[in-house]
Amino acid sequence: MSATMAKGVFEALPDISKYDFMEAGKCIAFERATAAAFYTMRGTEGVLRHYYCSIIKRGRVAKLMWYDMVQHLRKRRDAPPKALLDNLDNIRLNFRNPTQHPEARYDMDEAQDLLSLSIDAIN
Repeated sequence: MSATMAKGVFEALPDISKYDFMEAGKCIAFERATAAAFYTMRGTEGVLRHYYCSIIKRGRVAKLMWYDMVQHLRKRRDAPPKALLDNLDNIRLNFRNPTQHPEARYDMDEAQDLLSLSIDAIN
């Protein structure tokens, strides 16, 4: 999985996110698209939490929820790039929440596209 990310990025991820992305890669290799999407979302959210906590040392949101973290980051004077925050919102709205639905199913193209979208945000 580290070969799909920018140099040094995979190594800097939290261990649980490394695990999730490695599992997503295995699921894609074995054509388990929905499982790959699930692990991709879990890994992406783990990276977001890690990123948020590395930037926000005091006054964090009460619950480390995707929406709340992104909105808090948007309000900062030294906010991360708008494109990144918009990308994270896009992933949350269009993929993260629907992926949690028990009837959600992904095909291989969707799972691979989602992984690429997440890797883009993480890089």
